[in-house]
Amino acid sequence: MHAWAEVEHKLNYKSDAQVPDKFQRKLFRLSAKFEELRIGINEYKSNLKESILSKDGFDLSQDFNIESFKAFISLNFPDMPQMIRGANDNFDLCIEHNISFIDIDKAVKKLKIYYSEIRNDLIIEYKSNIIDSEIFIIILDIGIDSFYINRSPCIKEWQDIVKKWKNKIIDMQK
Repeated sequence: MHAWAEVEHKLNYKSDAQVPDKFQRKLFRLSAKFEELRIGINEYKSNLKESILSKDGFDLSQDFNIESFKAFISLNFPDMPQMIRGANDNFDLCIEHNISFIDIDKAVKKLKIYYSEIRNDLIIEYKSNIIDSEIFIIILDIGIDSFYINRSPCIKEWQDIVKKWKNKIIDMQK
């Protein structure tokens, strides 16, 4: 509905009555397609949630898109609902670095029990509040060997935390 309203607004028609007759039918068909798309996306989201709940898990081989990514985040970070706000940027980051659900899942499983400690380290080093989407990024930095994101202006602090936790994980695996 919002997308359609935006299209209508850009066409400078404030109401259907303002649309020239020869274009009304095309605009109505286009509006119906937008509505069909909206309904389809909502069904996809609903099916994702149902699938996760019924299988008691997440299909790591499914299509990697923003909706499946948000579902994965919601499932794996239920105590951090704010992480969904940063999902678009984190999704783009994963796409940019060719990171899959399998990669993310391995990092999450490896570090899940340490989230609060990692978060506390970030707060101490940065001497400020940390947004939850940064927890996701540092989990990727620690848990995926080939991944590193340049976190300026606090690069050194970020690197120190990543190094500390990578070493801690290595020591625990011995």
